Amino acid sequence: MAIGSRVPMIDALQRVTGVIDYASNVRLPGSLWARLVTSPYPHARIAAVDASAALRLPGVRAVISGSDLPALGLPTQMGGRSAVQRPILCFDRVRYVGDPVVAIAAEDDDAAREAASLVSIAYEELPSVTDLMAAIGEGAPVIHGSSNLAAEHHIVKGDVGVGFAEADEIYEDTFSTPAVQHVPLEPHCCVASFEDGRLLVWTSSQNPFGVRDELASLLGISNANVRVVVPSLGGGFGSKLSTWVEPIAVALVRATARPIKLTLSRAEEFASFVRHASHTRLRTGVMRDGRIVAREALCYLGTGAYGTAGLNGIANAASATSSAYRIPHVKADVFAVYTNTVPGGAFRAPGAPQMAWASEVQLAMIARRLGIDPLELRRINLLRDGDSFVAGGVLEDLHFDELFTSAAADLGWHTGDASYHSATRYRIGRAIVPTLKTTRTPSVSDAEYDELRKRFNAIEKRFPEFVSSDSPSQMPFSSLMLEPLEY
Repeated sequence: MAIGSRVPMIDALQRVTGVIDYASNVRLPGSLWARLVTSPYPHARIAAVDASAALRLPGVRAVISGSDLPALGLPTQMGGRSAVQRPILCFDRVRYVGDPVVAIAAEDDDAAREAASLVSIAYEELPSVTDLMAAIGEGAPVIHGSSNLAAEHHIVKGDVGVGFAEADEIYEDTFSTPAVQHVPLEPHCCVASFEDGRLLVWTSSQNPFGVRDELASLLGISNANVRVVVPSLGGGFGSKLSTWVEPIAVALVRATARPIKLTLSRAEEFASFVRHASHTRLRTGVMRDGRIVAREALCYLGTGAYGTAGLNGIANAASATSSAYRIPHVKADVFAVYTNTVPGGAFRAPGAPQMAWASEVQLAMIARRLGIDPLELRRINLLRDGDSFVAGGVLEDLHFDELFTSAAADLGWHTGDASYHSATRYRIGRAIVPTLKTTRTPSVSDAEYDELRKRFNAIEKRFPEFVSSDSPSQMPFSSLMLEPLEY
C-alpha cells in the first residue's frame, strides 16, 4: 500500500537515464518537418505573401498562409470561449511580434528553415500599443473591435463604503508585474497524421482532451475520430494548456497528405504564451489592532493580442483580492486588456499570483506602518471554519492557523534576526503567507449526445425495465453502468 510508505516516482529511472519519451522524439515514417514564418511587427496589415522562391526550393512540399486555410477545410481562427481567438495563421493582419503568418513543410529541417527565409511578406505597419495601461488610455490604437477592454469580472461582498467609514486607517498602494514566460525545457511540439480516416496527434500538451475537442470542432468531425497522445511532458506550467501549434500541423497534413512534425524554436516558444502583465491598485481599511475591515481592488491584466486563455485569469484575480482572509467588505474589479504583445495565458493559477503578490506586499507594508508583526497581522485575519469565501460558499475544516504555527516554528520566526546573512552581503527575506486561488475546480466532463442516444437505445431494447424515460438526460444511473453493448 502507498499510504505510510515511500513510493518512487513511476518514471524516475527513465528520466535520469534519458530514455523517457517526449512528443519531440516522435518520428513517423514519411513525416515532413514544419517551420513557421512569424511577424516582425507588433501590429501590421498583411499586404501580400510571396512564397514562390520557397516553393522552388528542393524538398519543400507546402507553403501555406491564413488565406489557404478555407481550401484545406479549416476556419481562419480557433474556437473557444472568447470571441477573439488567435488565428491559426494570420490572414489579414498581425497583432504581435511572433504572430505566425506562414507555415512550411519540407523533407528535412534544413530545407524548411531555408524556405522560411525565402518567403517574402509585405506589411503595412499600423499603430501599436504594448504597454498595459497605455492600452486603456485615451487615443490608444484599438486592437479588436471598439475597445481594448477584452473582458471584466466583478466581486462585491458587503459594502466597502461602510467598511472604510469604520476603519481607523486606510492605505492605498499600487503594484505592477511584468509578463513572464514559462520557459519549459521542451518547447511546444506536435506530430500529426491522418490514418484510416482518423486524426492522430502526438503533442506536448497539458490538456489533451481540450486539444481533441478543438481539433474535432475545427475539422467538423466527431471527437471519436481524433486521438491525442501526450507522452511525458518536458515542462508546461500552464503554457501548454491551450491549443495552438496542433491546428497548424493539421493544416499542413491536409496540404501535403503526409505526417507533419512541428517543433517551436526557442524564440518562437517565447512568443507562444506568457503570464499576464498586471497593474493593481489596492485600497485597504484596517483597525489599529490589525483587523482588515474593507478592501477595494482595481486590477488590469494584459491578455495580449488575443483572448485565448488570457480571459480565464480575471475571475481568479478577483477572488485573490482577499484570498484566505476574513474581510467583511470587499469590492474587486478586474479587467483583461488587449495589447500588441504575446497572448497571456495560464501560469500556475492564471491571474491569482499577481493579485496575491500585491495583496501580501501591501499587508507587509501595513504591518510595518501599524507596528504589528506581519505574521500576527495575517493570523488574526485568517479565514476560519464557517466563514464564507469572497466568491461565495461556506468554508469548513480549515487549518490555516495550525499551518501558520507550524511554519513559524520551522522557520524560527520568533528567534533571532534573519534579515542579514553574516557570511554574505545579501539580505534574506522571510514571509509566511496564505493564498487561495478558488474553491472550485475548472475541470469539466461531457459526453457526445449521439453516442449517448445510441447507447440508450441499445439498453432500452435489452433492459426496458431499467429505463424510466426516453430522454438520455433522465436515464437511471445504473443503466449507464452496464457492460459495453454491441450496437
